[in-house]
Amino acid sequence: MSASGFLFSGSVADNIRFGRPEATRAEVEAAARAVGADQVIAGLPAGYDTQVGERGALLDEATSNLDVVSEARVQQALRRLRRDRTTVLIAHRLSSVADADQVAVIEDGRVVEAGSPEELLATDGRFADLYDRWLAGAA
Repeated sequence: MSASGFLFSGSVADNIRFGRPEATRAEVEAAARAVGADQVIAGLPAGYDTQVGERGALLDEATSNLDVVSEARVQQALRRLRRDRTTVLIAHRLSSVADADQVAVIEDGRVVEAGSPEELLATDGRFADLYDRWLAGAA
């Protein structure tokens, strides 16, 4: 669907702290718990201190290696955190964008379709094709 998320060189904690550099370790860990990432982070070699590289040398999409139940928990937490905020979400999984207000399909660095999920499904374009294949794989 689009490109993977961007990580900066540094630790997992540094990346979580990116939007609020003054956040304490407790606040970083609380933020990870709020989106259900704490269990994934606990499984990393050095937990929150695990070093990651630019463009996601270690981590990619947050839900890419989660089971269905864990993915649903992360998505529920993200819905709660997105409330009353503008959020830009870059995802490969269509389940991650199913409840988005607007979706942009990017291919080869260009936006090839944009609109609400409902509008894009009705146009029978690239998003609709991806969605149909996703549904077939989920069945």
